[in-house]
Formats: sequence, C-alpha cells, structure tokens
Amino acid sequence: MAVAIPETEPIIRAAVHANPALLTPDEGGVSLRTRMQCLVYAPFKAAVQGEKKVSIRARMKRMVYGPLKAAIQGETRVKALARGPLLMVLDGLDECDSKDEIQELIDGMLVFINENPFIPFRIFITSRVEEHIQSRLDVPAVRLDNLVDHCSDDDIATFLHVLFEDGCRRNSVIRAYVKQHGEWPTQRDRRKLVEHIEGSFIFASAVFKFIMASNTEVNGPTTPMDRLPLALKMNPGLDGLYTQTLARYMHLPPFLQYCINRRPTRSTPPDISHRGPSRDPYI
Repeated sequence: MAVAIPETEPIIRAAVHANPALLTPDEGGVSLRTRMQCLVYAPFKAAVQGEKKVSIRARMKRMVYGPLKAAIQGETRVKALARGPLLMVLDGLDECDSKDEIQELIDGMLVFINENPFIPFRIFITSRVEEHIQSRLDVPAVRLDNLVDHCSDDDIATFLHVLFEDGCRRNSVIRAYVKQHGEWPTQRDRRKLVEHIEGSFIFASAVFKFIMASNTEVNGPTTPMDRLPLALKMNPGLDGLYTQTLARYMHLPPFLQYCINRRPTRSTPPDISHRGPSRDPYI
C-alpha cells in the first residue's frame, strides 16, 4: 500500500506508532479485521479523500492532464490512482487455516466497500469453493466467476494423455504391465480421472505425480496401477491429495523434524519502511 500510494505511508506509520500490536497480532491480540481497517482501509480512504481539499483544477492536472502528457512523451511514471482503481489481490484464500478469521476479513471488506461505494478500491480474491468463503461472498457487491466454466474437459484429457504416454515410456513396470494386460490407464479410467479432476490443471498435475511417484510407504501401494484407484477415490481438492502424499513419507525418521524445521518463524516485527516486496504474512 505505502509503495503504490506514498500518501498512505505517514498514516500507516502513525497507526503502527499508536498501536505497535498491529504488527504482532499473535502477541497483541489484534483481530484481522482491525488490522485491515488500520493498515489498509483507513489509510487508503484518507489518501483519496485528501484530494477533495485540492481544487478541481489541481486535481485534474494531477490525475488527468499530467499523466496523459507524461504518457504521450514516453514517460512511464504514472500515479497508481490515475491508472484506475487500486486493486488488492488475495490469492489462495482457502489455504488459510482459521475459517472464522477469514469470514471476519471478508465481512470487513464488504462493510468498507458498501460504506464507500465511490472510493476507487477493488479486491480480487482467488479461492477454491469452500462453504465458509462462498457463504460470505454470495452477495450483490461481489462478482463470482467459476474457473471450471472456462476450462474444457478435452484440454484436461489431452494433458493427461501426454503425461501418461511419457510416463509409460519411462517406467519399466508400466511397460511390462501393458505388455501383459493391454492399455493403461484404460479409456474408462481416463474418463473417470477427467471427471474427477473437474477442470483443474493444478489438481490434474498433482494427481498424476501421486500416481507415478516412486513408492516409499511401508506396506503401501507399490505401483502406479495400485495408486490409480486411490486417486479416483480422493476428494477433488489439493488438501486431501497433499495429505495422502505426505502420509507416504511419515515413517521416515527425519521427516517430522524436517517439517518442523521448515516452518517459517519471525522473532522481530517487520520494518514497514522497507520499500521492496514484502515477505511478511501480515502486510
């Protein structure tokens, strides 16, 4: 926010100075809704409304005439607001663990947008269909678009065909199975996979890797032919697939310790004056 709209930086700094717990929510007990209000909505609204104190002539020069002249002259520095509404992207909202906190976040967004319909601010959310998210977003102020409606099953079928053909050429176990039993996967199984994948290329790729992966699980399915029926029974979502994939490695002694060591930690609050891309999960 502070990088895209410099006018918001002093407002954000003042909010953090007044309440440092905004940057340490786990310790300070500040709700996600309060953090969004103090660090995003309020600074953006104040910056935009500050324009009303400037004459219409000055505003037109800053937001229309100046950017247009700069664009014609080949300059690239154009104010973010002069290009149109500010867009905030929330990617993979369904990956967040706390359903209550996500619902609170969405409710806060909708309240702000409904109370400030003329503020040039838009929010773009990507997520799988989850009940706690869909129930909040199914309102007139939100436009919902299902990516499944834009993906052809024929494309998924072609994608899987290429993957399996290449995988079969590389796997001697599959070649021996095909020589004895005929085509694998069968056309019937391929159709089932396409229907089960429901238009998601990410899920299709993950399912294929699960089926073709080398076996590491004690007493588990040892061949791709054994794992294909399991893939067809999985819930059509990445969480279940990842859980099943990781479960195959749980018997390895270093596995749990490796997962613990890979968990991100932060011992000190982030510096909001940093102008580069933020890696902090809260900003």
